[in-house]
Amino acid sequence: MPETVTKRKSRPVLIIVLAFIAIATVLLIANRDKLAQNRNGENADERLAYSYEYGALARFALVGNKLAISSSTGLQLLDGEGFALERQVYSAKNPALSASESSCVFYDVGGTALRFYSGGRLINLDTKNPIICADLGSGGFLLVGTEESGYKGSVTILDETGQEVYKWFSGSGYLLDAALSSDNRTFAALCVETSGSVVHIFDRSSEAELASISLPGELAFQLDFTSGSSKNFALLSESALRFYDAEKPDSGAVNTIDFEDMSLSAFHISEDFCAVALSRYVSGGAVTLLSFGGDGETLGSVELSFEPLSLTASGGRLLALGGGEAVVFSRNLKSVSRASAPAGFGDGVLLPDGDALLLSPYHGEKLKL
Repeated sequence: MPETVTKRKSRPVLIIVLAFIAIATVLLIANRDKLAQNRNGENADERLAYSYEYGALARFALVGNKLAISSSTGLQLLDGEGFALERQVYSAKNPALSASESSCVFYDVGGTALRFYSGGRLINLDTKNPIICADLGSGGFLLVGTEESGYKGSVTILDETGQEVYKWFSGSGYLLDAALSSDNRTFAALCVETSGSVVHIFDRSSEAELASISLPGELAFQLDFTSGSSKNFALLSESALRFYDAEKPDSGAVNTIDFEDMSLSAFHISEDFCAVALSRYVSGGAVTLLSFGGDGETLGSVELSFEPLSLTASGGRLLALGGGEAVVFSRNLKSVSRASAPAGFGDGVLLPDGDALLLSPYHGEKLKL
């Protein structure tokens, strides 16, 4: 937002004084880098690490050791020291992103803005139709789900050059989410029909559907492939978490975790880590954190003294932030470390050095763990 500057007319008797001020200002600007050095020789830029432009509804993720930020004002990418690498400005009503070790896709759900970062390059892949979802494969492959005229959605798979290699049109159900397997061969599309949720499974080698999974009367909203021994994927709804084998979908769910009388308060589902936080009351309290392996097996369970503001994972560790605390758990939910978290930070990521980076809408702060 531009600054509001109040301008006043200068009187003639002040012209000489103002001329001296102007000269001093020019000298100050010309030597600002030298003046930025403090008494200890520390550059002022170091005090601005992990500072970024404010944007509403900001979403964060790590791309290797880089911090990716998708917000209402566009995208930002910071290097491993917390300084700006990339900045693109565009409007996003529902900013989102998906990241891996070496690539990231920034997009606007319901809009057409889409930027793909891979191989050190940022590519503009804006779509013609409103975006529903996006997901990353390996080696620079990208899946994009959009609305489609005459259909109820479509899924497009792009290779590392940005060229379309597969496209599927949904004719029977409205597309909600889709995911691409780590070998880029299999994808699953989550749709909603009048009867409930349906997952359609395809192999890129054929236009024919491999199989479909129906959940009558249930509305699932997120689908992600996991790191199990097979091509497993997790399917999440407000009432249950299910794991399926994409190569044996007719066998039914590998594991189903029914939330019963508990409410889903937070979750993290990725190839790296699967966890859900369940509360016995919608307003919080009595929160149970559960973790699962890629094959759907339960790995751990622990009671939390707070309702998580966010759950994020990296390198087989899970960061739970909330209640003035930042707690890191192992895969089986054994507490690895914890520290007090300052107020004002609603999100966070785990850095490669083992510390946490707490995140607010306009800056991040490293937390030693």
